[in-house]
Amino acid sequence: MLELSLTDINALNYLKENLDLMDLLQKTVSQLQSMLAKSVEGPSEFRYGLVVVDNRDGTHFVTCANLVDNSNVPQLKNTLDQIHNMDEAALKKLYKQMLRSDSPDRSKGAGVGFIDIARKATKFEYDFVEVSESSSYFSLTSYV
Repeated sequence: MLELSLTDINALNYLKENLDLMDLLQKTVSQLQSMLAKSVEGPSEFRYGLVVVDNRDGTHFVTCANLVDNSNVPQLKNTLDQIHNMDEAALKKLYKQMLRSDSPDRSKGAGVGFIDIARKATKFEYDFVEVSESSSYFSLTSYV
């Protein structure tokens, strides 16, 4: 038999009212997969990355970051800018279109990761900081 204390019930009520943990977890995993797919490969194709899940001023956010090859930065910026400027209907249409088409060149998936993040987040931000002649630090933050 499961026994819950008043503290447990209050905590569960808070979570139910303020955050769907499964939704946050799914968004975190989706964002992480998208980011790592774009990362610079390390030894034995091992990929390095950073994930931060936090709450600031009542807003939950997920930040993922990793190194990307500088040759990929212009295309990534272009893709993210296009997605950032789309409304919900356009994102849904593009998502379905991408699922039906062949994978984009150099893609490790269907190419829907960033679209999926934009559809599920209330907003997202990204940044690239060049760290060497060959690599840039890429960070993407989505707000839930």
